[in-house]
Amino acid sequence: MINLLPPEIKQEFSKKRIKKMIMIFGILILMFLICLILILVSIKLYTQGQMDYQKILYEAKERQFKDSRAQEIQKEITGYNEGILKLEFFYQKQADIIKIIEKIAQILPSGAYLNSFSYKKDDNKDNEKESYGWQISISGYAPTRESLSEFRNNFKQENDFKDIVFPSSNWVKSIDINFSLSFKIK
Repeated sequence: MINLLPPEIKQEFSKKRIKKMIMIFGILILMFLICLILILVSIKLYTQGQMDYQKILYEAKERQFKDSRAQEIQKEITGYNEGILKLEFFYQKQADIIKIIEKIAQILPSGAYLNSFSYKKDDNKDNEKESYGWQISISGYAPTRESLSEFRNNFKQENDFKDIVFPSSNWVKSIDINFSLSFKIK
């Protein structure tokens, strides 16, 4: 094909073609940059989302760990509380022997003393008689029958002592009396 156009028009077409090419390359570079920016923004959003997701998972695991540790501690506390309740129940069943001995010492007349003191759990299975918890037996010395009588009267006035048994053999001698008695307490 023969181009019969004058050289100025040819140059003008050539300039237009170069302008079009620059324009196309400019648009292509601009589109490339826009695509690159969009890709970078999407990568940033994706990584930010993953970081937030991992943060949420971490917080959930941390709460779960704290909750499981709190449950373990709660179980330990419950175990200790049960142990304390068992101990308290055990000690409530026990007789306070020191208080009993103190009461007996307070009502013991001067010159009299105890030789022996024994106690055991009252295993009374009869439904007719009330079970008091502890059976106590004591023996001792009284200088006179009057001091033994005073001791017996004081003893019977105590409300904590029940089923008091003073054997008649305690009253045989008038002086230097070795006595014994038994009673029950709750």
